[in-house]
Amino acid sequence: MKKVYVPGSKSITNRALLLAALSHKPIELRNVLDSDDSKYMQAALKTLGVEIKGQGKNVLLITPPKSLKAKQAELFIGNAGTAARFLSALSLVVEGEFKLSGVDRMHERPQEDLIKALRDLGGEIKCLKNEGYLPADFKSHSSQAAKTPTVELSGKVSSQFLSGLMLVAPALPHGLSIQINDSIPSRPYVEMTVEILRIWGAKIEVSDDFLSFKIEPGFNAPAVYEIPSDMSSASYPLAWSVLRGAPISIENFGTNTLQGDEKFLEVIEKTGAKITRNGAKLKVEPNFDLAPMGDWNWESMPDVSMTGMVLASFCPGSSKFTGLESLRVKECDRIFAMEQLSHLNVDMKVEGNKVEIVGSHSVKVMEDVVSINSYDDHRIAMCFGVLKAAIDLGADPHQKSRVKITEPECVAKTWPDFWLHLADWENQLRPVSALILTNNEKYLIVKKPRKDNAWQFPQGGVDEGETGRQAAVRELREECGESLTVKIKGERPVGEYRYVFPKNFDRHDARIIGAKVEFFAADYVEGEVEVDQVEIVDFAWVSEKELESYFSTEYWHTVRDFL
Repeated sequence: MKKVYVPGSKSITNRALLLAALSHKPIELRNVLDSDDSKYMQAALKTLGVEIKGQGKNVLLITPPKSLKAKQAELFIGNAGTAARFLSALSLVVEGEFKLSGVDRMHERPQEDLIKALRDLGGEIKCLKNEGYLPADFKSHSSQAAKTPTVELSGKVSSQFLSGLMLVAPALPHGLSIQINDSIPSRPYVEMTVEILRIWGAKIEVSDDFLSFKIEPGFNAPAVYEIPSDMSSASYPLAWSVLRGAPISIENFGTNTLQGDEKFLEVIEKTGAKITRNGAKLKVEPNFDLAPMGDWNWESMPDVSMTGMVLASFCPGSSKFTGLESLRVKECDRIFAMEQLSHLNVDMKVEGNKVEIVGSHSVKVMEDVVSINSYDDHRIAMCFGVLKAAIDLGADPHQKSRVKITEPECVAKTWPDFWLHLADWENQLRPVSALILTNNEKYLIVKKPRKDNAWQFPQGGVDEGETGRQAAVRELREECGESLTVKIKGERPVGEYRYVFPKNFDRHDARIIGAKVEFFAADYVEGEVEVDQVEIVDFAWVSEKELESYFSTEYWHTVRDFL
């Protein structure tokens, strides 16, 4: 049974970072998510005077200042919605002025209701382009902010508005009372905030209708806080297990995740899978014959709804999706992005914010190559990555997948190593052997038929039953001529590397991403180089000094140590 590990929760990581910055003592955070979103949050807090030091893998020591201060600081948060909303609320207790901005998509994500509430509480906010949106200047005097510790808030657009105010409330001199004047989407995220505040010693009262909140000033932060694993990220190995028919054990699933996305387990069980929990471990045993997934309201777990759509594409019968309103204003318009399922022969209908999928076993690539646009959205990329793996089931492992996912590096927002993990789950990565061939102090390099990073040493996959040394010679002859004779130096490789390709590299095939490459050194003996025009478009014999000008920066920094 495959053992799987998922990263720490993005939502809880950023909540814990904010609360630690508002504490009056050093706090150790464990299982911190190492991702773009958490890094943006950390960088912003450092700018405001918070000391953050690494204490080991995914462990941070947070030492807050006596008071948070900003002198016309600029805080950049990329497309991190939690960081944007939480730092906006934090302006109430920051002495001075700061500018908050992000990427263009972040400037399209609404903040009007939060900005209005902050102004009602004494904050001075100037929107620099469009009213109600970032970028914006925030100015506050912490001693004057929230003199009237009561505010009304619309919660329809994002629960992050409410969570941000609640997290900052204990640091206000009189605490804060918040009245929601309409409704709250994604209620489990607010419940998560309430529970975390209580864990951190805050006193909070919540009305029965979950529309009124009263937070007292002050809290008693723990000395150590361990962040639960991310349930949104857990949806990908869960769905992969079901679609691949491969049992898995998520070793760090946890016992008290605090996250509404844990309800996705019910969806998994609906497909016929058996789930067993043993402490922090969760075991999934899928049913080979998928059962109908049925209809679901995803309002309480919107971030896993796209994974649900991928599952529904393969499950028999109709599945109707409601509660998707917030998907329109996420990192991209996620409903629109998921309509790309139709490119893979999925019967999908969209009416407003409602989706219906009629699943079948005929999900497939209809063209030579299908390009899936991730829209630079980590969750779109990851859920289509799972779908791609399901389509590739039974395909020739020597053929490149015909499903391409654009901007695959966007997964760094929440799970930087996702493609490596997916490749590990697949367990179909062929090891690769490369040959560093020299002749009179010249090195043989070949050019692959791709746009970027085309030059490399001759290399290829190791076939079953052959050694790495044998594969290196075979691949050389297949690509550069059967007449070539070489003499391998030694029995062992001179170096090895696991590929994590640079941004512009073709990283779409999960069977290639993460492959281990062993480099063998050899001397040229005799023969002519006659390249295979399909695999290789050019070759060159170059000196060591010239190699750097041919190779990508990452490739050169790796192989130069093997020469």
